[in-house]
Amino acid sequence: MGGTRLASAHRLSLLVLVCGSGTTGCHGEIESRRSHARTLGWLISKFEPADPQTIPLHLDDGRRVWLLDDGTKTVEIAGA
Repeated sequence: MGGTRLASAHRLSLLVLVCGSGTTGCHGEIESRRSHARTLGWLISKFEPADPQTIPLHLDDGRRVWLLDDGTKTVEIAGA
């Protein structure tokens, strides 16, 4: 949430559970490489003009996932 009072910051399409703290684990990696994390969809600015549901989250296995506000996700089918 980053300390914002914007209600839109609570959208399910913006929430990802990651390991570690702001300096360790996946969370630490995202925080220390913010530009790269944005490229991979792991970090989305609250000022992002695009709908978060349209930004793919790139997984380590090469798949892309779109998180939706209803709590579900759409997973890219390999080769499709």
